Amino acid sequence: MNERHGKRPILLSVAVMAVGGVAAAAYFATASGSTASNHGTTSSTSPHATQPGAQQIFVTGTLDLNDPDSATGTAGDLCSGTGGYDDIANGAEVVISDDTGHTLDITTLTAGSIVSSACDFKFESTIPAGKGFYGITVTHRGTVKFTETEMQNPALTLGNG
Repeated sequence: MNERHGKRPILLSVAVMAVGGVAAAAYFATASGSTASNHGTTSSTSPHATQPGAQQIFVTGTLDLNDPDSATGTAGDLCSGTGGYDDIANGAEVVISDDTGHTLDITTLTAGSIVSSACDFKFESTIPAGKGFYGITVTHRGTVKFTETEMQNPALTLGNG
């Protein structure tokens, strides 16, 4: 009888450890699953990326830098801003926000190419629809507002070349 009574605490300890192990495994599986599901399905690297399944706008924007010093060469040549426009270049930050100033996405300018007498840059993003008005800020240049319809192909211009 003493033998039987002595085995109960061991069996009880094994059962508690098994239940604890299952609970810990479930916790870690859930935690790692939620982290993985927070990685957006868009190409954006922004922590503000559009949630899957939400109505979205695919933005294909341009920035034309009208500066004769920046657009030297022939059509199709690569270019970037010079002098007071030296911040306008491949990889320059483009912030897209809603009308309240909340950041929706952060993307970058592509390499510029000469078109006519301008240095033409492009940027792309996917943002949530239904915000009414949106803002685009390129580097430190201030925010330009656009309607939802305009956000599909927003065009920005810098300089007066």
